[in-house]
Amino acid sequence: MIFSHTTRLADLYTPSPEQIYLPEKFFPDVDVNIEVQTENTGPQMTGSQRWKFAKRLASLVKGDSTIDRQGQFIFDARFDTDKNPSHVIDNICLPILYAQQVISEHLDQDVKIQVILTETPSSLARQMYETLDIPVICTDSDVYGNVVKISTNQLFNVIPQVFNMEFKGYRSNTPERVFIPRRGNRAIINNDEVTNFLESQGFVTYYFEDLTPSEEWSIARNAKVVVAVHGASGAHMNFNRLGLESPNVSGSGLSLIEIFSPTFVLTARRHLAAVLNGKWCGVRGQITPRAIHSLDFKVWDNSLSPLKSPVKDPFRLDIKTIQMALEHLNIKPI
Repeated sequence: MIFSHTTRLADLYTPSPEQIYLPEKFFPDVDVNIEVQTENTGPQMTGSQRWKFAKRLASLVKGDSTIDRQGQFIFDARFDTDKNPSHVIDNICLPILYAQQVISEHLDQDVKIQVILTETPSSLARQMYETLDIPVICTDSDVYGNVVKISTNQLFNVIPQVFNMEFKGYRSNTPERVFIPRRGNRAIINNDEVTNFLESQGFVTYYFEDLTPSEEWSIARNAKVVVAVHGASGAHMNFNRLGLESPNVSGSGLSLIEIFSPTFVLTARRHLAAVLNGKWCGVRGQITPRAIHSLDFKVWDNSLSPLKSPVKDPFRLDIKTIQMALEHLNIKPI
């Protein structure tokens, strides 16, 4: 279910929240091919035209160089951004850790896969890989070694086994009920009102942008109920293990309520909650005339970016819809 802001679209004379029913989905099995080839990765190829020109000019002056990692397993992650935690966890860490498990079992020995980042990676990415004990190589140059390639990153059903692991700095004494708002893009306009309401229901508020990866993952691992503004914080829920304790009891895991901007509704974490043997529902903020115009009354050209207005704009949230979401998941006040 998604519970949407009170509106007269539901009833002209008695405005009320809309309830949107999301029908059942079925995801078939996905074949995953893990390939290891002893070869060169080639140099970093993404970036602006100016950047590519500067790198090419530098290579002409200094000469091309290759970093030799012969006999070592490497994964080239330079195809994706390392500034978004969700991308790092879903698109890089999950495939690397899964491939590492599979290759270790195949060779009957522990192996480490090194991740190749750009020459100047973000400090966030460095912290995340260090916390997961994934070695990094920072370079824009060519790298030679046992290059690991994975046919897909649609690895939903292996999330519980892959992230059922120890990580550096784990803390066990974190709250069972957590509210994760945002600052900046897609912040809640009436955030104080929302925070006060949720804290009256027993929630503890955390801004994940203020925390280290080990703090975020500890909170995510131990939480029983999470209310979070949709964004990068959702990927941290991969580390939750509550549903593994009673795998035969359907829905015994994490209860996740996602708060959506009216211009940025993506329900992928609904799949994650199911994989974690948990429950999910959404809450959507107030739709504005500009939001409707941008989404439904313009020619769709894929120009709506989470980093640009109106998708990044703050939005107002109706407390009634949060209450309905809590009741829907049978979350009672404490």
